Amino acid sequence: LLVELHMFDEVQVGFLMKGHTHEDVDALFGNIRSWLQKHDARTMNALMDGCKEANKSVRDVVMLKEMYDVKDWLTPAMQQLHNHSNPHIFRFIRGSNGHCQMFYKHWNHEEW
Repeated sequence: LLVELHMFDEVQVGFLMKGHTHEDVDALFGNIRSWLQKHDARTMNALMDGCKEANKSVRDVVMLKEMYDVKDWLTPAMQQLHNHSNPHIFRFIRGSNGHCQMFYKHWNHEEW
């Protein structure tokens, strides 16, 4: 989208292998899971308080009232996407026709 809207000429996105992310968010949700195994959260407020209690570094928990429907927005383009499940590196560039083109590779060391 950023390339198609002419905000960038090129965008590259890389994803780590499954099981190798070690992201902070994984630990955060693991702490929430552990907390829920020991406590009841019968209301949204109780769950939000539990999220903070389970993760002392979390200053605030906010309940989203709205969320953009990305799937609905992407559905028309999704029928054109193929072979995107296994690659980990994606490159989006503006082609000679002025529209975005997607390229992918499985690993960073491979050539485009």
